[in-house]
Amino acid sequence: MTRTKRALLGAAGGLGAWFLVVKVFGFGQADAYVECVQTLAGLSCTVTHRAGRSSAKVCWDVVSTCANGVVATGSGCGSVTPEAKTVVIIPWSEVRNWSACDAVRSVSMTNMKVELQ
Repeated sequence: MTRTKRALLGAAGGLGAWFLVVKVFGFGQADAYVECVQTLAGLSCTVTHRAGRSSAKVCWDVVSTCANGVVATGSGCGSVTPEAKTVVIIPWSEVRNWSACDAVRSVSMTNMKVELQ
């Protein structure tokens, strides 16, 4: 069963670094947060199970709009058990159009899904 709902909780940028935190809901069965930050290796996304008794597979896209108009998109999925965390690395080589991006101007998460396990 897949349920989706999202609420942007925070995003910040500056000096080439940014973070994004989004809460995704499994409608009472599993509530999870996804936080992504830039690293040298790529996007490091931590999925944290915050509430509920069900394990969940959480998937998302990180969409970066660049100053030169390029849109770079990376996708990730991570499975998490109750009260646990998991880290998903999206390598820069898997972020579409990343090499053409001159400077990130805005970041959002889209296509967030929670599949109860």
